[in-house]
Amino acid sequence: MSIPEDGTPVLQDFLYVDVPRVRSLLGQLYQGTPDKVEEITERLNRWGLGASLGVAKGEAGRQSISRNQETRSFGELHFTMFEQSAEATGFLTDISDVAADHRIWESDRIAEVAPEGSIVRIEAPSNITDGQHFSEMVGHMLESGVLKKNQAQAKTIFHMAKMMYPKGVMIRIMPCGPSKPNHGFVGTLLERSDYIGPERSALYGRYGNEARDWITVGVVARRGERRSGPVPSLPDNAASSQPGFERDKLDALVQHFSKIMESHGANESPTYPGMAIIPLAVYRPITPREDAS
Repeated sequence: MSIPEDGTPVLQDFLYVDVPRVRSLLGQLYQGTPDKVEEITERLNRWGLGASLGVAKGEAGRQSISRNQETRSFGELHFTMFEQSAEATGFLTDISDVAADHRIWESDRIAEVAPEGSIVRIEAPSNITDGQHFSEMVGHMLESGVLKKNQAQAKTIFHMAKMMYPKGVMIRIMPCGPSKPNHGFVGTLLERSDYIGPERSALYGRYGNEARDWITVGVVARRGERRSGPVPSLPDNAASSQPGFERDKLDALVQHFSKIMESHGANESPTYPGMAIIPLAVYRPITPREDAS
């Protein structure tokens, strides 16, 4: 998406913005490329956003605008500035088309298209899963006894969801479609009081359970590990009878146990050939009706 040169507004429905990380990256870009960011800031002002924000700030006392609303509004504007600046300076690349080719993932060329540490934008079918909220709802249903003959099965699902899902909301980005869910990216939308927190209970009602097209901008974290053979197990000498402990062996044990957890899907780690992504923003465009006058 772009800030228009001609002043025509572009509306976006933001599901999530990692406000602190976006501001940090924008600050780094501003130091390195002040001319580019200044140009985009002027375009924002011509678009009327600067004046609108000034009015909002001036009337904050009278209209009782909450801090969360202000943080959210500024976060979205800062992301828009960052997205434009990063793309203009070559730090952000749109990979939507190339990532939709399953051969890119299966031939390992995705590592060249989206290397670790790069910032990418991808528009693709995505699943939004709030495992924590789901487990809470199942827990309430178990307590009430409304599930009756499904009580035992629901209890198993409840414990599995509690174990397998992080506190944040998970996003699974599937550029090759839902039939190839691991040919894509997986990430966690952090639990922020100014974004996901107040609206978590409404996610399923608003967006349903099916994959929908979302645009995600994020930092590529790592590639899922290629595995062959049985699931790893703890080494025989995992528990030592010696007094005290050696820090290097403890670190190695933690790393080894993390691989076991990953192999069982007990965290948000990507499954090969997929990749982990740190989402900076998730949004979708709001398009005007063609017949609107």
